[in-house]
Amino acid sequence: MTGKLESAAKQSAKTNRIKVTFSKNVKFGKERYKSGESISVTKKEREELEKAGAIESESR
Repeated sequence: MTGKLESAAKQSAKTNRIKVTFSKNVKFGKERYKSGESISVTKKEREELEKAGAIESESR
């Protein structure tokens, strides 16, 4: 039964992604992104990018 719960959690993590647009050139993970490029990230990653000033804060 725990296998099904773990699979559901992994599937949920894949679908809970937010599209963000970079406000400056950054290296995120192993990739480099230019200002204006967009990617999908998790909520936690989005918060980290906001704190770093790499993306524009949006009202939720």
